[in-house]
Amino acid sequence: MAQQKTLTIIGIIGVAAVIIGAILYLPIKNGIVNRYKIKITEEEMRKAFQENILSYAEKLHAFPDEKTANIEIRANKLGFDAWGNPIKYTDNKKKGYVELRSAGVDGELNTDDDIVVTSEEMPASFGARQKTDQGKGEKGKRGKNK
Repeated sequence: MAQQKTLTIIGIIGVAAVIIGAILYLPIKNGIVNRYKIKITEEEMRKAFQENILSYAEKLHAFPDEKTANIEIRANKLGFDAWGNPIKYTDNKKKGYVELRSAGVDGELNTDDDIVVTSEEMPASFGARQKTDQGKGEKGKRGKNK
């Protein structure tokens, strides 16, 4: 009888340990996975910018409009982030740049976790050269959320 109680207590402790381990493990795992997805998304967005947006700008000496850019990006299967959300191209030419934006971890655009790549931060970008040619050259910087 005492041996059975001991086994029952050990079983309860074992189940509790598994539950506590899962509770502690999942947030850590999700954090690691999300950091990896952020890195992959940034790399894919830079690739999409280089292969689609900048190549278009080099050929036509202007950035594409939003519809054209989004079609190009999707056609080359570079139009989705690591969470499966569409990457959005935005024409901010009035402000002097264009951008690609991923909704990030939360899946909602224009929040603090968005991943943004702008023409300003692309070292060989048409936009950067255009600004330099105008005497207003500025080093690229990480896009900020609004």
